[in-house]
Amino acid sequence: MTTVENATMIGKSVKINGELSGSEDLIMDGELHGTIRLAGARLTIGPAARVYGDIAAKDVVIFGRVDGDIRATGRLELRASAWMLGNIYAASLSIEENATVQGQIDPTRAQEPIPERPAVVASAPAKPVRVPAAAARPAAPAAVAAERINPAESIVAEPEEGTPSAPLFAETKA
Repeated sequence: MTTVENATMIGKSVKINGELSGSEDLIMDGELHGTIRLAGARLTIGPAARVYGDIAAKDVVIFGRVDGDIRATGRLELRASAWMLGNIYAASLSIEENATVQGQIDPTRAQEPIPERPAVVASAPAKPVRVPAAAARPAAPAAVAAERINPAESIVAEPEEGTPSAPLFAETKA
């Protein structure tokens, strides 16, 4: 990772909860729970960085981990060490070999603003809430077996035999 001249640097030990905004280039190597908005500026997510929230900037380069949507009106670069979980809306996209991307890519929506999301009150990342088994419909035995094998994948359970045209439902384990 090369350092950009006149860029603000946020170090590895810095943790931020909330919104980060500005108009100058930023190198982020710490942890952020919230939103980053850098209109007309370049954002570099360093190899030690962890961002849990949405990003909007002109250009974005990712070496670390991002768990949220990215809107880049210019160019988005995912380097080999990048781990991205979220949707990508970028006018130009570069993905190096070994970068991990899980989400959708739509270059036509790069100019749209980030939709407002409700602020998380707790300082720790929100944990998924699971509906108790008594409240949920029982899953088919094949779906239960699949859940034990790979709990990170989505599980689609079909209705039990004899259930008249019950809709399918998806359950995701975190």
